[in-house]
Amino acid sequence: MGARRSESRLAALLSERRPRLLIFTGTAGGLDPSLNMGQVVLPRAWRFQDGSLHPHDEALLAAAALQAQKLGPGLLTLTDLGLTVARPVLLPSARKRLHLKTGAAVCDMECAAALRTAANLQVPVLALKVVSDTSRSRLTDFWKHLDSNLDRLALTLKTLIPSLLDSGF
Repeated sequence: MGARRSESRLAALLSERRPRLLIFTGTAGGLDPSLNMGQVVLPRAWRFQDGSLHPHDEALLAAAALQAQKLGPGLLTLTDLGLTVARPVLLPSARKRLHLKTGAAVCDMECAAALRTAANLQVPVLALKVVSDTSRSRLTDFWKHLDSNLDRLALTLKTLIPSLLDSGF
């Protein structure tokens, strides 16, 4: 959908209803060569390309990390930074340059906007993504593995959300 559309739609939805917790998910392109397709990633912060940084709430991030650790190894990978971009980053060479320039592990087109919008409306948000294509993969790999990547994301959420809610979020 893109950052602008996501931000306006999300602002309207969150103004109508105030959830206890917003879980914002989807797919992200891998920039860090150590990430594998199907890994579920939770960056500590998401940044726009203009440099504005939108971190997760530290308590929520710590609770998610703790619950993920308790529930099993490999369930969730914490990284330092995700990058919200204006256009898809399709070429491996472009992904490599973006990773080297920004240090971001993954990129998407909405998460920084979701974090900014939720923070403005004082709604706790957790923005995690499944790696849908790696720093080395081709565009066709996104479609080839989409179902299994989304299944992995759903399994992670099915395991993580009840634990987060039980811990007070």
